[in-house]
Amino acid sequence: MNIEHIRYNLLDAIRGFAILNMVIYHLFFDLVYIYGMKILWFQGGVGNLWQQGICWIFIFLAGMCWSLGHHHLKRGGVILGCGLVITLVTILFMPDFMVVFGILSFLGIAILLMIPLSKILSKIPAFPGFISFFSLFIIALEFGIGTQNAEYFPPEQVSWGISAVKSLGMAILGFPNENFFSADYFPIMPWFFLFIAGYYSWQILQKSESAMFMLHYGAPWLEWQGRHSLIIYLLHQPALLGILYLIL
Repeated sequence: MNIEHIRYNLLDAIRGFAILNMVIYHLFFDLVYIYGMKILWFQGGVGNLWQQGICWIFIFLAGMCWSLGHHHLKRGGVILGCGLVITLVTILFMPDFMVVFGILSFLGIAILLMIPLSKILSKIPAFPGFISFFSLFIIALEFGIGTQNAEYFPPEQVSWGISAVKSLGMAILGFPNENFFSADYFPIMPWFFLFIAGYYSWQILQKSESAMFMLHYGAPWLEWQGRHSLIIYLLHQPALLGILYLIL
């Protein structure tokens, strides 16, 4: 049987769990940062850890599932296009929360980068590959690569000239300058290291019959969300903002 046509329910359920958490996280985000509610635990470290945990799951799982997918060029292009739409919409309508190279843009680029790189990465044994790239991810995080060092500044201070275009390229790589701002920022480094670690984790799992057997079990209501995660991601914020506008 062609592996591309096998559906692993547990992977869908984990993705569904992550997207459900993202919807709930953004509900609290909207209440705190758009409607000005004081939710101290969310504004502290818990909110940041929650957000990071969700994104770790998405990126690692996307790397795992790369080998299961097909039409990578089309899928990567669609996801990247959705990320660019979010960037355009937030710049035009929500400049205080503009998203420049958010998680969808990153995932689209990562899927496309893996098309040529997989030929090289596939020659590295799975376990050493996983350890190496996951270690690179942790090291890059420790050195602060891919983090925004600037404090938030008003959007009207953003320069849109040629220098901004040049600095954008460095920000996409993971080296933003002091004037870069994005409400959702996932550059190539360090996050592509985590994506590749996910890619190798699938190669490791394939060697375990018991692990592959367990992947067929999930939770139907989470699986549905996991299979429709992209459309849920695109629609959940407008839906939340509309509901909160009507209620509050």
